Amino acid sequence: HFFSTLFYMADGAIVHLEIGARVEKFTVTKKLGEGTFGAVYKVKSDDGGEEAALKTESITMKLLQIELRVMQLLKEANSQNCCLLVDKGKTDTFNYIVMKLVGASLQDMKKTGPDKHMSTGCALSCSIQCLNALKELHDVGFLHRDIKPGNYAVGQEEKGELRRCYLLDFGMCKPWKNKGDNTQTVMGGKFRGTPRYAPLASHKLMDHARKDDIESWFYMLVDFCNASLPWKVATDLTEIGNIKMECRRGAMLVTMMKDVPAECTKILEHIDALSFAADPDYALMTRIMRDAITSHNLKEFPYDWEPAETTIVAKSAKKTTKKSSDGKSKMMEKNVEKKKAATPEKKKKK
Repeated sequence: HFFSTLFYMADGAIVHLEIGARVEKFTVTKKLGEGTFGAVYKVKSDDGGEEAALKTESITMKLLQIELRVMQLLKEANSQNCCLLVDKGKTDTFNYIVMKLVGASLQDMKKTGPDKHMSTGCALSCSIQCLNALKELHDVGFLHRDIKPGNYAVGQEEKGELRRCYLLDFGMCKPWKNKGDNTQTVMGGKFRGTPRYAPLASHKLMDHARKDDIESWFYMLVDFCNASLPWKVATDLTEIGNIKMECRRGAMLVTMMKDVPAECTKILEHIDALSFAADPDYALMTRIMRDAITSHNLKEFPYDWEPAETTIVAKSAKKTTKKSSDGKSKMMEKNVEKKKAATPEKKKKK
């Protein structure tokens, strides 16, 4: 009865929570987004903890159960580039999970660079993190099956995490480790994924393996660099699949790889050489990107979306970059003040 005054169901699936609604110890402060089967809200905990994101799903749906299982495993594995679980629960009418609150998606952030795409150094650096997120997911035994910029986000600016990328939305995840055999099977005639980034397996209506997640990631890398994938304006699934096949060689490969370091073609060659059950060489692909940044003297930091007048601590890079000489940002000043208040003063080491 308490919850009935605070939410309502639409089409028997999506749970709509009003601002101020309480779900156990969490209070809804803002609606962040809505998908086909659920909605996401910003919430504040009664215990004064950090703000978080609460995702809801009708009690009749099962996608959140998959997402919960995956996020539990990622938390146990101390994932660095996947969005982590904070809490979970259910009411009489809906299930919910509470997860780390992140910033804007890479779908939005990728447009902040030159010509509405990332600068090359930024693109490669982000892609390294995005690949690591996939490795972390694969290591706990799951495939994502819908890799795209919209399912990655940067951290919160207030926490100095604008250089940290997180993988999100594990509702389409599927185990890969417990398959009875190592053969690829037809998916039952259903296309899976997002057409622009979907692997060739999706166009063939075939089952996915780790290599297919990485193929989607590679298209994302190219998109980060040039925002002009050759099939960008195509709408027919068969046509998109055919163009992707043509982009494996000759002039079409050159067109696709415009503004992408030539070395990265080796990544596509590695992906295409993998058998269905083969272990991807994440270290090789990371090394190719890292070497490209070095050999082409690419500027990795600051990222394209960092504010012009800030000092950002890059956790993943373990370095600090000042973008302005006009003092520290308010965010960093607050962090320093908190640290001083929480710890006794110590003598500086020489």
